[in-house]
Amino acid sequence: MTALILMSLLVLFGYRAIGNMRARGEQAKYIEFRSRITGVIGSTMDFGSGRRVTMGLPGAYTGLCFIDNEVAINYLGDINDPIISGHIEDGLKENLFLIKGMMAEPPPIYAGEIKLDPPGMVCVSEELGKVTFKIEGFGKYAKILPD
Repeated sequence: MTALILMSLLVLFGYRAIGNMRARGEQAKYIEFRSRITGVIGSTMDFGSGRRVTMGLPGAYTGLCFIDNEVAINYLGDINDPIISGHIEDGLKENLFLIKGMMAEPPPIYAGEIKLDPPGMVCVSEELGKVTFKIEGFGKYAKILPD
């Protein structure tokens, strides 16, 4: 009987430990992605610079959406995601949302000073676990374009 209880406790704690390790791994991938994308955008702001960016997404994300906080309110009627539209209505600073399935997943990321082409919102879907988009530098900001 004692052996059965001990075995049950080991299995229970083992599953919890595996779940916790998985969650920490996903969090580390998210932090790495956030650092990488903000670094890429920040390093491409010099006027006349540009690059095509391909990068992996953390976890089970299926895409990402950039918003231009200065003009996104004008395109609010075209945005069907409640997290993104609520964020725009609240006037918050973050301008990059990771997408899981068809909806944005918090927390959003501040990706730096960006403008978009087309204006308002640019979304990029993953292909084979990676997203690709273009960045052009304009000095004070970087312009994000779909690939």
